[in-house]
Amino acid sequence: MRRMLAVATLSGLLVAGGCSTPPEAAQQDEPHQTGAEEVQQDQEAVDAVWATFEEEFNQIRTDAPPLGEGDDEQTIDRLQYLMVRDQFWREKLHQLAKLDVDTVERQALMERLAERMHDVDAENTAELQDYLDDHPWPCKQQLGEQADQAAWMIVQHADHDPGFQTEVLEMLEELVDEERTAPERYAMLYDRVAVAEDRPQRYGSQGQCKPDGTWEMFEVEDPEGLDERRTRKGLEPMELHRPVVEELCEPEPSAGDD
Repeated sequence: MRRMLAVATLSGLLVAGGCSTPPEAAQQDEPHQTGAEEVQQDQEAVDAVWATFEEEFNQIRTDAPPLGEGDDEQTIDRLQYLMVRDQFWREKLHQLAKLDVDTVERQALMERLAERMHDVDAENTAELQDYLDDHPWPCKQQLGEQADQAAWMIVQHADHDPGFQTEVLEMLEELVDEERTAPERYAMLYDRVAVAEDRPQRYGSQGQCKPDGTWEMFEVEDPEGLDERRTRKGLEPMELHRPVVEELCEPEPSAGDD
């Protein structure tokens, strides 16, 4: 997709066959876009990109019934399906900076992606909540590592329901002590809940991308002991973690890039 190009007007004379054309005549030959036409082009470009996203998303399929309605194998398959749905729109958001669209189109796509991510997160959360009302946490010993990871990721992104995140955090704390779930997942959910409650995080897993493409860690308790705490929970030191996270950060395009 090409970026929308602003039409340039001629400031000098056009010379052809030895004859000069006045600037007024040259400008009359140049096509001009009205503001309404530019808005329509932006909308058409956004709709075209979005249609490809939707087509890809609709290819995500599973034969497994909703959580709680099938056997263990179907539960595993369903959790994997929910995790793929969770990650799809986030991956599109990370890819947005590389798309050949202008600033207006990129912003419109970002808003659509944020809305869709919220909707999918809410759907995934509701299904997992219903499951956990009548079933234990899908521990790695029972359903495998991937099922445990998928369920955790759904909770990690359930920011619209902080009460549910806190409830699961308490559940995971006990399971970590029993070695029935990965300690790093407990650590990352702990940080997520702490940041939501406006408290310093403990393991340094939460932060934000800055306009220059670097990653900024949110406030952390006892910074000097951070790496020791991370190591105890199976997380790599910050000097190794930061470059990995910054690969997901893209510098914001400058006004001149469009």
